[in-house]
Amino acid sequence: MVKDFLYNFSGRIGSVLIGFVRSIIVPRFLGPEMYGLLSLFGLFRIFLGFLDLGISNAYYHHMADLRVKKNANKNFQTETSKYFSAQVLVNVCGIILAIIAAIFFYPKYEKQSAIYIIGICSTIVSHCALRLQSLARQQTIIEKRFKLIAAILLLESFAGSLFAMIGAILYSIIGVLIFQPVEHVVSCIAYLKKTGGVPSFKFDLMKSYRILKNSFCYFYGSLSFVILRYSDSVLIVSLLNVESLGYYALAQAINGNVKLFVHSIHDVLTPDATARIAKAEKVTDLVVDIENQSRLLSGVYLFISANAFILSSILIYLLPRFDDSIAVFKIIVISLTASYFTFYPSLLMRSKRIGKAAVYSNFSIISSIINVGVSYALIIRGYDIIGVAIGTLSANIATTILCFFYIHFFVLEKRLSLSYYASFVGPIATLGTLFFYRSEPMWVLFITFYITFLFLYHRSLKDCINLIRKRI
Repeated sequence: MVKDFLYNFSGRIGSVLIGFVRSIIVPRFLGPEMYGLLSLFGLFRIFLGFLDLGISNAYYHHMADLRVKKNANKNFQTETSKYFSAQVLVNVCGIILAIIAAIFFYPKYEKQSAIYIIGICSTIVSHCALRLQSLARQQTIIEKRFKLIAAILLLESFAGSLFAMIGAILYSIIGVLIFQPVEHVVSCIAYLKKTGGVPSFKFDLMKSYRILKNSFCYFYGSLSFVILRYSDSVLIVSLLNVESLGYYALAQAINGNVKLFVHSIHDVLTPDATARIAKAEKVTDLVVDIENQSRLLSGVYLFISANAFILSSILIYLLPRFDDSIAVFKIIVISLTASYFTFYPSLLMRSKRIGKAAVYSNFSIISSIINVGVSYALIIRGYDIIGVAIGTLSANIATTILCFFYIHFFVLEKRLSLSYYASFVGPIATLGTLFFYRSEPMWVLFITFYITFLFLYHRSLKDCINLIRKRI
C-alpha cells in the first residue's frame, strides 16, 4: 500500500506543480472578468456531468464487490459493456438537452457569440472525453494500477496546462476554450489504450433500465454536488457580478490543486477499505480499523491543508488583481478539510453490504440546502464571496456531523470512542486558529502550526515512519 501511495502521490505532486503554474498564468492574462466568464462554462460542464445519473459510481461499487467473488474476471468485460451501453444512452440524451438549453440562452450572450459558441462546443467535447474514460479509470483503481494512474494524471496535467497557457497568452479566453478539451482527450486515449479499448456497445433498454435503477442512489447523492457547486456560482452571478465569480473561481481552482494530494491517498485506500467492508464477518470488526485509519488521516489532512493555508498569502504578489481570492481560499481549505472526514463513514454507508447510500445522499442534500441558505443570507448582508465560502464551510461541517452521528448509532454495533471525534475537532480547531491570526507574518504561523502539529501527532508520526521502513 505504501508503494501504491508513493506512485500515486508522485503523480499528484507533478500535477499540482503544473496546475499551480496554470492557476497563476491563465488568470493573470485573462483578468477577473474574463476568468469569471470562463467559469460560466464550467457550470455547463457540471450540468453535463450531473446527467451521468450516478452510473460511474454504481459501476465502481458493483465491480469492487464482483472482484471479491469467484470467476470475477470472466464477468468483468460483460458487466463493463452493460454499464458502458447504459452510459452512452444517457449521455446522448443529456447532450441533446444541453444543446437545446444552450440555444435557449443564446440571445443573452449574442454580443459575445463567438466566445459562447466555442465555449459550448469545447465543453461538450471535454464532457464526451471524460465520460468515455470514466469507466476505464474506475477499472484501473479497482485493479490498483496506481503507477499507471500517476503517469496518466501527470500527462493530462502537463498537456492541459501547456495548451491552456499558450491559449491564454496568444488568444485570451478564445484560446483557452479552444485548447480546453486537449487534456481530457489525451487522458481518455491513454486510459482506453491500457484497459483494452472502448467497451462494446449493445442497445438494450431493459438492461440499461436495471442499471439506472441501481445507480439512482448514487445519482441522488450527486444532487448535493450539483447544488453545492452550481448554486455557489449562480448566487454570485445573480446577486453580485461576473468579476466576483472570477475571484471565487480562482480560489476554487487553487483549492483543486490541494484536493489532488488528498485524492491520491483516497484512491489508494478505497479499494482495500471496500474489500475489508465486504469481507468482514461482522460490522463490529470494522470499528478499530475505522478509528485507527481516521486518526492517521486526520494528521495528513491537517498537514496538507495548513501548509496550503499559510503559503496562500504568497498569491497576493503573483496575482495582485485577485487579492479578494486569498481570504476565500483560506475558508475553502478549512471547508475542504471538514469534508474529508466523511471518507470512511461515506464509504461504509454507500457499500452494498450496509446499503445506506440513500441516507448519505439525504445528508448531502440537507447540507447543500444549508449551503444555499447561509450563502444567500450572508451575501445580502454584504459579505459577498466570503459569505459563499462560509456557506460551503457550514454545509461540509453539517455533512460530517450527520455522518458521524448516523454510523455511531445506526450502523456500527460497537460505539466509536471519543478519540475518534477528537481526530475531527483537532484539525478544524487548528485551522480556525490560523484563520483568526491570518494577518500575522508567515513565519509566526508556520512555527505555531508545526509546534501544534508535533504535539498532536508525534505518536502517529512514529507509527508512519516504522510502517514505511517495514514496507519499502
